[in-house]
Amino acid sequence: MITSYEDRNKYKVNITYQVVGDEWNSDIMNEISSNIKGSSIFYMIQGSIEDNNKNLQDLAQDLVRDFSGEVKEGVEEDQFISVSAYNPRWDLSLPLNQNDKMNLQIGVRSVPYSDNVDVTIGTPIITVEH
Repeated sequence: MITSYEDRNKYKVNITYQVVGDEWNSDIMNEISSNIKGSSIFYMIQGSIEDNNKNLQDLAQDLVRDFSGEVKEGVEEDQFISVSAYNPRWDLSLPLNQNDKMNLQIGVRSVPYSDNVDVTIGTPIITVEH
């Protein structure tokens, strides 16, 4: 996927590769690192949690805290929450406005008629629909 965004009155272009699998380990990470070259590598992780009783807002806040982030903005619907956050220890970030930047997005969605909550985490952004 190719995306572009404005950064300080200039446009930047990104190329996104997708790796799909049922598990994650160091061999997969080494394969990605050795085959995908570029100045910045973004990550997006999708999964499910089998606990639909957890409050979505609490889950999103817990995940932001687990990544040492600070919430900058978000969208909240009945069955879905998306949060943009910033971790100052990470070099890469995207501007949100003139004063804020972000480098972490988290989306949590209740799956209807199920005990699952779908979780999507992206750095610096989520690059697919969630």
